[in-house]
Amino acid sequence: MLAQKENGLNRKLVAFKMLDKPVPREQYPIFKDGKKIGKVTSGSFAPSLGCGIGLGYVLRGSETPGTQIEVEIHGRPVKAEVASRPFVELNHKR
Repeated sequence: MLAQKENGLNRKLVAFKMLDKPVPREQYPIFKDGKKIGKVTSGSFAPSLGCGIGLGYVLRGSETPGTQIEVEIHGRPVKAEVASRPFVELNHKR
């Protein structure tokens, strides 16, 4: 724990949205530039967004919104993008 306190954590929890049809599920691996950088912790289809979304732990340096990643689904890489949380922002004024 002291080493983590001094050096910081090497993983970061990120939100991501799928750029293709398949839906991410728990334990699917996450890749960036062909290198495994993490895994999905949860995922589902978001009807309001019309795409799959998820959360996952990735190596530091890959947590910036807009970062292109891939989620391996049924043995093939599927494009995704690190997203800001919350996934949906309300753009109306009261």
